[in-house]
Amino acid sequence: MSQSNTRGRAVLAYRESPVKTRELTRDPVYSKGWLDQFAEYLKSIGVTPVERLLSQRQEHKKYNIGPGTVSEIREKSTEAGAETVVLGNILHPGQYTDLSEELSELSVIDYKDAIYEGFKATSNPIAQYTAQRRELRRKRCAIKHSEVVGISKQDKSEKVIEDIDARLQSVNEAIKKEQKQRRDRIKETLSVPQPSIAVASTIGLIEKCKASQGQKTSKIGQHGEGTVSTETVNDHEVYIIRTAPIIPEMPEWYQETVPRSAYAWDQADIVLLVRSIESVLDTGTVKEMIGGSLLEVEYSDLPATGRQQQPVVTHLQEQIFENIPTTTAQITLPINDDAMSFVSTVYGKISVNSIEYGDQIKIEINGMRSQIEQLKEEINDIEEGKIEDEQEN
Repeated sequence: MSQSNTRGRAVLAYRESPVKTRELTRDPVYSKGWLDQFAEYLKSIGVTPVERLLSQRQEHKKYNIGPGTVSEIREKSTEAGAETVVLGNILHPGQYTDLSEELSELSVIDYKDAIYEGFKATSNPIAQYTAQRRELRRKRCAIKHSEVVGISKQDKSEKVIEDIDARLQSVNEAIKKEQKQRRDRIKETLSVPQPSIAVASTIGLIEKCKASQGQKTSKIGQHGEGTVSTETVNDHEVYIIRTAPIIPEMPEWYQETVPRSAYAWDQADIVLLVRSIESVLDTGTVKEMIGGSLLEVEYSDLPATGRQQQPVVTHLQEQIFENIPTTTAQITLPINDDAMSFVSTVYGKISVNSIEYGDQIKIEINGMRSQIEQLKEEINDIEEGKIEDEQEN
């Protein structure tokens, strides 16, 4: 396989999103400013982008990127003397296995790999467990693939897969335990008369904000005062309520993106990301790594009287109470091209507990009710595809 410890010089390959819509937000929507910052972040994990490759080709079910782009990556890497390709896309285990085999001379890293790498050294247990789970799933997929093509013997690989499955179950249980503890902490926080919440608008922040341009324009309300103040970063207002911290880790590269607001987010009981379809930040990845202390609402759902203390606090409490419970659900899909494309969508939008391939594709997912309802709408386009809720945690 092409995953290795030698990374060094890299080609950064990304696909331009043709239209910014809710259906096209599985992968980050790129801008030059975002790519510059992401390239700087990659250097911090030992990867130095020496070439950038923009593809306008459609997503391909086998590699996520098209075969033509694979050839371009190989050519660019040879010219630049690169050992690694960093994809701005998110690969599910099957796509990672196929692409790693096709580009066996390179170390393959996708967008989430890069972010997870930055969390491996942190004390955030959810981050560490999630990274472990991702690696185990890929290893399992690679072994199954080698069985199919006759590289490994079935009796030997079955024992290895059994061991991986046992480790995956242990990791999943550990993640659920950590997530429950964080949800319990949020519920406890919300039980006080005036819970404190930091609200971070992600509308174009990565694209529009640079470290030198951040400007604090108002004081942050002190804990217990019950006031909402704002900070302006360029032309973006961030509503803040200051309190004591419960979030131990925020991604360093993310803090630096909006330097003035990061301190307030770090001091908050709960960080609520306000999404919009114009956002160039992959909030799903950040949310997954932070765990239950990070929640999301739609920008359009916020009240017009957002600067008034009581409406904002009341509205956000309602949003948080609505989104705290997570639900386990089972996705069943047929074996066809549309279903394989939907698998990629699932991996980009929600936490995947397990996936099985047989006569059908079966995926166990865990996430907020709103996330699952959105997937239910999208699965309607797939004949014989269905999602069944199992339990609420």
